[in-house]
Amino acid sequence: MGDARELTITDDFMFGSVFSDLELCKGLLEIILGTTIASVERAELQEPLAAGSLSRAGIVDLLVRDEEGNAYDVEMQNEVRQPYLVRRARYYGSLVDTAILDRGASFGDLRDRVVIFICADDPFGLGYKRYNFRNVCLQDGELQMCDGSEFVFVNARGVRGDSTPSLDALLGYLADDDIVESDYVNRVDQAVRTRRADPKWRRNLMLWSQKYRDDFARARMEGRDLGLEEGREEGRKKGLEEGRQEGREEGRQQAVSDLSLLAQKLDDSGRSSELSQAIRDPERLDALLGEFGIK
Repeated sequence: MGDARELTITDDFMFGSVFSDLELCKGLLEIILGTTIASVERAELQEPLAAGSLSRAGIVDLLVRDEEGNAYDVEMQNEVRQPYLVRRARYYGSLVDTAILDRGASFGDLRDRVVIFICADDPFGLGYKRYNFRNVCLQDGELQMCDGSEFVFVNARGVRGDSTPSLDALLGYLADDDIVESDYVNRVDQAVRTRRADPKWRRNLMLWSQKYRDDFARARMEGRDLGLEEGREEGRKKGLEEGRQEGREEGRQQAVSDLSLLAQKLDDSGRSSELSQAIRDPERLDALLGEFGIK
């Protein structure tokens, strides 16, 4: 991950931290979607979502609602590998729907939902600054389902398509954080710089280092990943490898969530010094996770 004092907004931890500021989050949505939003609420960072006890969990970077109850899931995506990316978007959309529909409510109460992936590179290779997807009829492209769902993929390297000065400034900053060409981007950049200079923030960031993520995720996923995935048909090697990659990604994300929560609880308890030792001692780490009810 590198020195915390060099991290940019495209780092997922930095992204989630900066846009937990509801005003910055509101501005981000307005720029990407080209609309006006009165307010947003319920900002959630790295929030685990699952459709049920036996379902696979996903961890969203940022989930907010506007004043009408419409939901926005915003993800920072540095890897744009296909078909994983679009299938992940599909799954996250279903998880958000489940999360925002209250128990006992009717389907008519389901509000609109937008899943946004901010991509460091072009996810579809056509050069557009934004790719917007909605459900349409194959026989008549003008006929839409109008189910209130939309997927938006933002391309930081985009050069084509409709845009605004605000979006162009945002894309420029995503591609190169030395490019600050709007008041809004300046506010985002200042938030990034403030976090870089904060010793407590940098201490929590340690948990997100690639080394700790991978080591912890590998340990937690070892039995499950091998047991589930290698039971597939031998002839489906491609599918097996994709399944393994998705399993590793799930494990990585869950590890990140668990470690971030543990760091916060230790810090709140005045026990931050125990963290570095626990990361090097699996038994101690397991005990701390159990102590705080994280497992």
